[in-house]
Amino acid sequence: GPPPPPTTGWNILYQGPVDNSLTITPRWNAPAGGMCMGGSTVRTPPPSLDPAEVKRRLEAKRMEELEKRQEALKKKQDDQLRAKSALSIRKAINKVKAATPENFEAVQQELTDVMALEIVGAGPLGPSLETEAAKAIELGASNVDRALKMREAQKKKAEDMQKQLEERKKTMEEHKKRIEENRKKVAEDMQRQKQEAIEKRAEEIKKKREEALKKIEDDKRKKLEEEQMRIHARQTAMHLRKLFQKLRIAKVEVFEEAKQELEQALAEGLSKCGPEEPQIKAEAEQLLEQVNARMEKIYEQRKVMQDKKDEVMKLVRELEGLVEVAESAVVKLQESAAFFDDSSELSTQDVEEISQVIEEGVVESSIRTKACNDYVGMHGKEMKDPAPSPLVPGGQTEIKEAMDILRRRIMECTRGSDATYKAAKEAKEKALRQAAANDRLIELKTAFGRYSNTKEDVLSRSEIATFAKGEYEFAVTDDLLNHIFENIVEDGEIGV
Repeated sequence: GPPPPPTTGWNILYQGPVDNSLTITPRWNAPAGGMCMGGSTVRTPPPSLDPAEVKRRLEAKRMEELEKRQEALKKKQDDQLRAKSALSIRKAINKVKAATPENFEAVQQELTDVMALEIVGAGPLGPSLETEAAKAIELGASNVDRALKMREAQKKKAEDMQKQLEERKKTMEEHKKRIEENRKKVAEDMQRQKQEAIEKRAEEIKKKREEALKKIEDDKRKKLEEEQMRIHARQTAMHLRKLFQKLRIAKVEVFEEAKQELEQALAEGLSKCGPEEPQIKAEAEQLLEQVNARMEKIYEQRKVMQDKKDEVMKLVRELEGLVEVAESAVVKLQESAAFFDDSSELSTQDVEEISQVIEEGVVESSIRTKACNDYVGMHGKEMKDPAPSPLVPGGQTEIKEAMDILRRRIMECTRGSDATYKAAKEAKEKALRQAAANDRLIELKTAFGRYSNTKEDVLSRSEIATFAKGEYEFAVTDDLLNHIFENIVEDGEIGV
């Protein structure tokens, strides 16, 4: 049959975005050089396909895309109309909110008309707009009512002012009448008043002289008090500045105490600083701002150092756990070696088994100790105390001291393991000699027991002869038995 169409090189009549996942699959077999058409791809039709059919399909595809664009355009226009209707309603709502008593009914009617015309066009926004319009009418009515009450209050105030003005006018007329009456009295009292004025003048001169003398004394006293106040103000300012310096150089441990002391001194003495009060206050505020900022940096630096220290302490604790395991292995090794301390009842097999356990313990302790040393080699550079900073002076030695203790413990594990192993080797040789003797004694006791049939666990004369014959193939004569009983068996005993 003809070869299949190529999988690449097809011409696609499409102006939209490119879909890289599109694959072209032939929908029918075509002769060599032919093309296929289907879906969103166009291929050269086989000789049997009518060009008019191809054109018709392309035209149908274009019409479908045109209808989609028209639907999208119509949707966009509908959205714009809804937005326009909602905007018209909201404009009317804003007018109702800002209405005055004169135009409230008009703008309310306008809102009603706009709602009637535009609410359908607002689409899904209609219910929320109706709620908003109801709230706006309620708010507008409340505003209008408040405005009417204010106008009524202003009107009443104007009436009260008019009434007060009339009463004042009446009072002025009565006052004018009294002035006329008093004028007559003035003329009659002029002479008398002139004489009284002369006498009064003399009295005033005397009084002024006395007041002048008193003023001089008061001025002297006032100057003395002012001088004392200035001295006290300078002393107070000096005291506060000393507290400034104390707080400025205070360490973290005494910072809060120095700050509280300064704040208390400012509360009690700032108002007594006289002309220097504004300057002292400004200096105090500047100082507090500076030291607070410095303390915040110190606290932050300390937190960073503490975090680093916590990370290092975590490594130290992990190392301590390894050391404890190594120490436990050494303790177990020492406990195993302690079996050699009393070897009077051990057999050769027991000694070998204990030696095997000790060998395993030595290997275990060596592995655990090596794990500690490897851990130190891996993390030794990290397990150090944080370096002091300019904000947090003074070095710390907690981690160094802990590491020194752990290193000593590791060395003690190594020395303990080596010493225990060395002592165990020496004890093993001694224990083997003792065990050999114990084994020989057991053998003898076993053999002795095979030939003893008495409750006292001794050999009688006949049992001794049987024992010698059975174990050593030696025939014991009666003379020899007599000699044994005479020299070995004590009086009252029944055998050996």
